[in-house]
Amino acid sequence: MLAIDEAKVQQLINASAPGYSVSASHLVAIPLEYEIPKTTVYTVDFTPPAEMIDPEKYLSDLREHVVASGITLQSPEEIDREIDEMRRRHL
Repeated sequence: MLAIDEAKVQQLINASAPGYSVSASHLVAIPLEYEIPKTTVYTVDFTPPAEMIDPEKYLSDLREHVVASGITLQSPEEIDREIDEMRRRHL
């Protein structure tokens, strides 16, 4: 689960450079001497990636690929130890 640290967000906003706004009054309108072609789109085609269609199969296939490559998989304890080491380095 991810959470947003509101205090950190506010700290970053306060530390950032001041912003400015832009409105249409800052833009220069240039009349065109030709008509811009218009088109209408009626359909949108979306094919989700394999991991969205069947995530369990995707991960299973990925694991099989890693095993077939000869890489030794880590035990859950080894993974936990590595994660703990990374956390200590980033503190």
